[in-house]
Amino acid sequence: MNLDKLKEELLSLSEENREELLSVLSKKSENSLSSQRVSRRELLNNKQGFCPHCLHEKYVRFGIDAGAQRYKCKSCMRSFTEYTGTWMA
Repeated sequence: MNLDKLKEELLSLSEENREELLSVLSKKSENSLSSQRVSRRELLNNKQGFCPHCLHEKYVRFGIDAGAQRYKCKSCMRSFTEYTGTWMA
């Protein structure tokens, strides 16, 4: 199905059905984001990640910034969050 056909179909829905669809899609989007955040934080906390600046595998937790866990690389001494280098940054 192309985009124009999809738009046509969505516009043919009743207002109530469109609102329900938006609600379902936004919930799916929120769940996806939270699972991505948790999985990246788990990887870094379990020492399975690496510094996004120098790719070194040795880093330590370094506090929290605006709800995001911060880390400090033992090699390049730069800090990063669980979002550094991702589209969520």
